[in-house]
Amino acid sequence: MWYLGKGVIPNLECIESVKTKDELKKKLLLMIENIDSRSIRLDLEQFIEDDYFLKNLSKNIKEILLREVTTKL
Repeated sequence: MWYLGKGVIPNLECIESVKTKDELKKKLLLMIENIDSRSIRLDLEQFIEDDYFLKNLSKNIKEILLREVTTKL
């Protein structure tokens, strides 16, 4: 998410499992669909003190990532 937000272009030569940007996009979208918001919350609670923010972020992370991948990749 950070890399997409910064406009970093992936170096496909370094990613063994994909050959094109479209393949990468499809794989990322599939991974995003399988994200569990509870797991995200558990992973991030050690780094984010604001419980309200953490709750909203974990609840909306799929939508945020889908938007980032579809618009910036």
